[in-house]
Amino acid sequence: MEQKIAYYGGTFDPIHDGHIKIIKYLLNNNFDKVIIVPTNKNPLKVNNPIANIDHRLNMIKLAIKNIRNVEISLEEVHNINSYTYNTVMKLKEKYNNITLVLGTDIKQNISKWYKYDKLLKQVNFLWITRKDRYKNSININNLPNVSSSEIRVGEKWIYLNKSVLKYIHKNTLYFKEILKYYTNNKSRVIHSINVAKKAHELANKNKIDANKAYIAGYLHDIAKYLDKDIMLNIMENNYNKHLKENWKTYHAFVGSYIVKNKLLINDIDIINAIKYHTTGTSKKMTLFNMIIFLADKVSDERQYENVEKIRYIVNNDIIEAYKYIIKNNYKKFKNNQKDTLLIKAYKYWCGQNEKLN
Repeated sequence: MEQKIAYYGGTFDPIHDGHIKIIKYLLNNNFDKVIIVPTNKNPLKVNNPIANIDHRLNMIKLAIKNIRNVEISLEEVHNINSYTYNTVMKLKEKYNNITLVLGTDIKQNISKWYKYDKLLKQVNFLWITRKDRYKNSININNLPNVSSSEIRVGEKWIYLNKSVLKYIHKNTLYFKEILKYYTNNKSRVIHSINVAKKAHELANKNKIDANKAYIAGYLHDIAKYLDKDIMLNIMENNYNKHLKENWKTYHAFVGSYIVKNKLLINDIDIINAIKYHTTGTSKKMTLFNMIIFLADKVSDERQYENVEKIRYIVNNDIIEAYKYIIKNNYKKFKNNQKDTLLIKAYKYWCGQNEKLN
């Protein structure tokens, strides 16, 4: 009996639960197999995919690992500009009954596709809709309201497969786009990348998990330019006891909240390193936390008085470098702070009576 094939193409940048629900729906509704066709680059789109094709393929494999009767076509993977018509004709050498599965977001441009008129004669069309009905369309109930473009800027990560989520974290995929989205500040993005690199270097040198340090360094300033009302609301609801801190440090606490609750990073080392990267703290200040704290102060683009001296200390002794900065910050701000994390850090690490350099 002739197999009924669903051809499901796209950039899958990244693949998410909406894609998976469509795949499962197709398999449960008369299709014998779904062939996922990742495109290297859509010839009708100006911008290239953010994640390279190898990363996107790996994420697809993770997402469909436990789904039967799904395969990945590599026909368009190695072509700079890929055309659906060419891929369909290649697949028709093996399968005769092919249905092209499409989202309605491309409906207005489909007539521009390469050899569109010939494509119409080779395959059936099936449109996936959320509300509206078209000829040859289906409306899938409870289809997640999520797009890959939203995920690429750090929104709606609850709609990512857990293995895909871990893969994105490990490989820091979309982090640059997330920082652009949250900060809208080019120099802050450059600073964050430099901090990530410095944190990785210092972690390696001190035999600390360098990949985790890179992640924490990359995201440490994610909330730096967040709207002040939004920041205050998060502080009041989650970090009430730290409201006495200088408001310029709020972004560190709010950043740890975003990383945990929006990007779903549950690693306590990363969360705390971001939380304390401006103020420091007392006994909770681990070597990992100190590395992020210091990487922020000595990243390559930093230019201020004594920065070379601090870099020298950092490269030789992380704890001494941390104490050095805490002592100097205490000297600058002690008259304006009462019972803050900086005061507690100074008392714990430096001693109240230690002479300030």
